Amino acid sequence: MREGAFHFLEKPVHEQEIWDAIQTAVTIDQQRVAADRWEEEVREKIGQLSLKEEQVLRMIAQGKSNPMIAKELDISIRTVELRRGTLMEKLHIDRPEDLIRFAVLACNGHAGHNGHTVHNHHENLRSPVMPSTAKPR
Repeated sequence: MREGAFHFLEKPVHEQEIWDAIQTAVTIDQQRVAADRWEEEVREKIGQLSLKEEQVLRMIAQGKSNPMIAKELDISIRTVELRRGTLMEKLHIDRPEDLIRFAVLACNGHAGHNGHTVHNHHENLRSPVMPSTAKPR
């Protein structure tokens, strides 16, 4: 099961079993490619954010409300609202619930193919992440 193998077939093997194994391998590869694409897109989007915007994004991922974020960062609620708006613009997100979904996926420790997880550190937000539907390598 090394070098990318995910399954092995024992002799004697039926033709349908071979075709099923090939289809499974293709499906897994397609999921990996999609996950890699998603990771790159997230890295590019996160790269556009300032440190202060990333702080707000992390707190959104933690489920914190605007007043909670404002108190923790010692800023006004209006400033939090403005940063959320800027986040939505920079990330090309139209709805607040989509911003929450993005924040949770991007910030809450989804493992990338290299084993890194995204935690609450500024530089780590720029490391690879993976959507929950994709399988880690």
